[in-house]
Amino acid sequence: MNIDGKRLERPLSKALTYILRHGAVDMGMNMTDEGFVKVSQLLRTDPILRIQANLDDVVNVINRNVNMRFMVKTIPKSQEITIDNAWMRANQGHTIRHVSEEKMLTRLTFPYNYQKIIHGTYNH
Repeated sequence: MNIDGKRLERPLSKALTYILRHGAVDMGMNMTDEGFVKVSQLLRTDPILRIQANLDDVVNVINRNVNMRFMVKTIPKSQEITIDNAWMRANQGHTIRHVSEEKMLTRLTFPYNYQKIIHGTYNH
């Protein structure tokens, strides 16, 4: 991470959470109805520029977040995440109207196909 990892992680996570849940459209970003925005667009927003975060910093925040607040995917599908193919979203808590919570979830029509199904929140 650009600065000491721990010092950058919290403000970057908070900035990403705000942008992806509430502010992306007002900031002029293109967002899919599943809540995805291009990471290259995210990195050009004022909150992220102030933090001086880069792609590696964003991926690190996604991977280290124990609450799984974020998701990244590549378009086209690839094993390697690059600035050109990375898309990101917050997994829940959107106030942006056109984001469809239904499209973000996977309906379990036959739960017996799964060994465990768990949903919950915890404090540690």
